[in-house]
Amino acid sequence: LQPLPAFPSIQRDLNLIVDETLRWQSLSQVVKQAAGSLLSECLYRETYRDAQRDGAGRKRVLLTLLLQSHDQTLTSKQADEVVQSVIQATQSTLG
Repeated sequence: LQPLPAFPSIQRDLNLIVDETLRWQSLSQVVKQAAGSLLSECLYRETYRDAQRDGAGRKRVLLTLLLQSHDQTLTSKQADEVVQSVIQATQSTLG
């Protein structure tokens, strides 16, 4: 058993355009590392393909970040900083 969290979580959805060959495991590892200790969960939602819109060999992966602190209520600014960190890490690591 685990105690219930004392502070609420914040949810952010990201829709990332990535190479078709990229696997969820690789993407989630980069996201988890970039989000750090505020990441409670990284959830896969769906994959969408549209070659005309995103280019050949590309796909969109929709994921949800659940962010939560164990010692304070997170602000929108803190959540946005985590999201920006995730976006930068996925761009630099995965293209």
